[in-house]
This record gives sequence, C-alpha cells and structure tokens, in this order.
Amino acid sequence: MENWNNDDEERVLKNLVKKFEEWCAKKESYFLDLHEFEAIIQYYFEQENYSKAFKAVEQALALYPFSQQLRFSKVQILFHAQRYFEAIQLIQELEQSMPYEPNILLIKAGIYTTIGKYAESNEILLFIADDIEVKEKVYARIAYNAQALNKIDEAIFYYQKAIKLDIQCEEAHIGLIELAEKENRTEEVIAFYKEIIDQDPYQAWAWFYLSYIYMYQDEILKAIDAIEYAIAIEDKNHAFWFQKGHIFMNQAMYEQALECYEHTLALEDEKEEPEYRANLYCHIGACYEQMKNLKKAFHAYKEAMNIYPNWLHAWIGMGNINVAFNKWQAAIRDFKKAVSIDSNCALGWLGLAEAEAGMGNELAAEEAYRQAILIDPTNTTIWKRWALFYFKNEKFDLATKIIIEGIDEHPEEAEMYYYAVAFMIYDRNIAEALYYLEQALHLDYAKHEIIYNFFPDLNAQKSIFKIIEQFRKD
Repeated sequence: MENWNNDDEERVLKNLVKKFEEWCAKKESYFLDLHEFEAIIQYYFEQENYSKAFKAVEQALALYPFSQQLRFSKVQILFHAQRYFEAIQLIQELEQSMPYEPNILLIKAGIYTTIGKYAESNEILLFIADDIEVKEKVYARIAYNAQALNKIDEAIFYYQKAIKLDIQCEEAHIGLIELAEKENRTEEVIAFYKEIIDQDPYQAWAWFYLSYIYMYQDEILKAIDAIEYAIAIEDKNHAFWFQKGHIFMNQAMYEQALECYEHTLALEDEKEEPEYRANLYCHIGACYEQMKNLKKAFHAYKEAMNIYPNWLHAWIGMGNINVAFNKWQAAIRDFKKAVSIDSNCALGWLGLAEAEAGMGNELAAEEAYRQAILIDPTNTTIWKRWALFYFKNEKFDLATKIIIEGIDEHPEEAEMYYYAVAFMIYDRNIAEALYYLEQALHLDYAKHEIIYNFFPDLNAQKSIFKIIEQFRKD
C-alpha cells in the first residue's frame, strides 16, 4: 500500500472517498477502476477504520475477484482488525496460488506471534528472511519471538544482527536494551555499543542508544555524556535533544529538561507527525506543571490538544491542571475524555476518581478507583489514594480494607503498612495496628515518619511511640 503525499492527490482522494460513501449510503450501483478502489482501501487503512476498509475491499473483490493485490490488502485488513482466524484462512487460500510469497508469509508470521505461536512464527521468518527487503525488522521480530521462548542468547544475537544492518532500527535497540535490563546483561550490551563506537566514533545513533542504557542504570553523568556526543555529531537531530530532555526529566531537573524540549520544538518541522508534536508539548506541559507554573502548563497541554485532539496525555495533563485549580467539573470532563480515548488507562481512571471525589460524587469516585485498580493493581499510588479517599470520608474500616488488599499485592511496600497502622488506630483497632507497625519498621524504619502525617503529636500515641523507639535503639 502506497502513501498519498501530494496535496492535490489527497484532495482527489477525499472526493473519491466521499462519493464512495454516498453511493454506499444510497445503495446505488457504481463502477470504479481497480486503482481507485485500492486508493479508497488505503485511505481507510491509514485511518485505522478497518470496518470501512473491509467493506471497500469486499466490494472491490466483487468487481475484480482475481486481483491478488486486493486479496493481499484483505489479509492486511483482517490482521489489523484482529480477525486472525479469517486472515489465516485467506492466507491458506492465497498460498495455493502463491506458495512462496514473502509478504504474505510475513503477515502469517505476525499472526502467529500475536497469538503466542512464537516457534511457528520464527520458522516462517527464518525461511523468508533472505527475501525480505527490510531484513532488520525480520531479525528484530525473530529476536522478540526468541525472547518470548526464553532463548535469551538467540534473542540478543538477532537484536544485534538487526542493529548491525540498520543502526536506526528502533525496535531492535529498545528490545535489546530492555532485555539486557531484565536479564542483568547490561554490561554485555554496553560493550556491544562501545564496539560499534570504536569502529566508528561518529556513529551518533550508537551514542544515542548508549545514553538510554546508562539512563536505565541511573548512571546519569554517563548518560548525559553519551547523548552530548550524539548531539555534537548531529546537533540538529530532534530525537537526540528529546532524549537529553528525558534524562533531565527523570532526575527531576525540570528547568534543564524544559530547555531541551523547547530546543527540540525549535528543530521540529511543522509537517512532523502530529502525534510526535503533541507528545512533545505534553512533555513541556509536564515540566511546567512540576515547576508549579500551571498557566504555562495549561497552554502547553492545550496546544497538544489543538495538534492532536485525541492525544491521551494532553487530556490527563489538562485534568490535573483543573484539579489543581479545584475546577472539578472541567477535570471530570477531561478525565472522562481520557478514558474514552483509552478505557484501559489507569491514570485516567485515577484522575477521574479524584475529580469525582472533589465534586463530592462518592459513588462515582469509588467506581473510578475500582476501575483504576482493576487495570493496574501493581500501582501502589492507586491503592493509597483509594484508601485515603475513604479515610478522608471517615470510613476508616473501608480505608483499612483497601490498604490491606494493597498490601496483599505489595507485601514489601513499607509505606502501605504505615498507612494501615494509621487507619487501624482511627478505627480503634490498636492490637492489629501494633502488629502492622512492627512489620513496617522491619521493612523500612526511616519511613515511620509517614505516621506523623496522621498524628502530628505522636507522643499522644504512647504504645506506637514506644515501639518506634525500641526499633530506633535496635
């Protein structure tokens, strides 16, 4: 499928799509050339409107039943629409007339990967690798499958093979770096990048991804050095400046991060992908938000929305700003929009819960908290905020219940034990509070100061104070 880049062609295409939809709505008969159908199908495909793309390809096949390109397009649509069984059936039909068509087999391998048949996928990918133009992407996919099969050495080998073919193969770099982090093989991967740099010191992308590894390792000075080498080689590469901003952002160095993000923006082409520009403005907004410059944060998030109206993080950022200004109804609107864009966004549901709570809508807040925790039970912040919601409403038994459920999910999280202690004391469950206090002190004594947030005069809680003092002496 070819991209439409020319403005005149784009205008012609949209008129063609409009006519096609009018004919469909009126159920009128019509005739289109094969290339016109292909253009309509491609348009819907790029819009990710797979139902309309499927309708168009079906009507095209009724007129051109022997077009292999249309049948191939149908396979692509079925795959992206997650109709895998139908896609496999059609591939099997195509294989009878085209027993070895690499592009069709590539989709088949992709389906096998998606449904967890990693070995079968790799069997196909290894078979067609030499005949695919973008070999690096095939090797990256082989590596991904090998990793899923816990064949770590094989995965590293193919990720590195992909990178050697194309130093800008992002999926191979990210796969390799994340695998190294997970399997504690970071030094090996650092050595790989250093070997590339030794062979070509001006290989900017090797420096760029080396900075990623150092950032993951919290070796910030090395990360900054690496990204500055990349920038010195290609000082107008916006990806490098964006990465430098991320390094500073992760270290809560918001002014430095903001400077990098704004420099990235200055390098950007107005015709850059809208998603990229919206994401960049959200990072700028986050910097201003952390610096407590909420008006500038508001304008940055608003700009992100103007560029890409359905950019999830823009709506979440805007919701956070409205919460900060106690504009609860506006915040509810923002967070509802966020979860309509992505119903599996735990942060969106958490924000909605806090906004509903601010409005005094307790039932709506409770439901939103529940949705957030169902999506991401690993997020300790959600557990604590849900429990605090009940605590603030003096429902100490429910606050205790939620935080205990959170502790069951996170038995090593000391903060949650201290929250439990406070809630249990307010619920007059002193004996159990003392038990949880001892557990908390064993896990992290220093965090006992959390209790002062609930009891400024801890001396009044003599039994609590006594146990803390005992652990201090130990």
